[in-house]
Amino acid sequence: MATDQDGAADDDARFAELIQDEFGVAVNGPATSEDAAHALATPAKPAKPGRRTRRPKPDTIPQWFSLDQAIDEAEPDVEPFVPPETTPLPRPRSPLAILGVALLVVAVVIGAAWLFGAPVPIWLRGTAGVLVGAALAALLLSLPRHKPDLWDDGAVL
Repeated sequence: MATDQDGAADDDARFAELIQDEFGVAVNGPATSEDAAHALATPAKPAKPGRRTRRPKPDTIPQWFSLDQAIDEAEPDVEPFVPPETTPLPRPRSPLAILGVALLVVAVVIGAAWLFGAPVPIWLRGTAGVLVGAALAALLLSLPRHKPDLWDDGAVL
């Protein structure tokens, strides 16, 4: 039993010495935790020569780290994304492309009328299907015949 009490006393003494060396304060009383040591601390005598000690600043009060406060104070690393201004759709230039767009619009109008319950005769529904096919054929035929080079920068000598 005596060895346990002696060991505890030795541990307390070593702990008090560590607190004094680390924080530069003397701990009054046995078996004091580190938090209690800060509360009960009194100014210490100068440290032993050869040991470095950190002296606490008397006017500063330690603040706990707050993640919410850090997030509020943080600035973004990059600027927010601003999308470029969109350009309008190009108007079709060839007469075949204009015909294809017109046929497609007529077919969509007929299909919308039929969808919303207007009495559309069966021959007009068939015509709308043919118009969709003709519009797609006209638009595909109006596409350019050659593919531009992907690595071409546009410079011509």
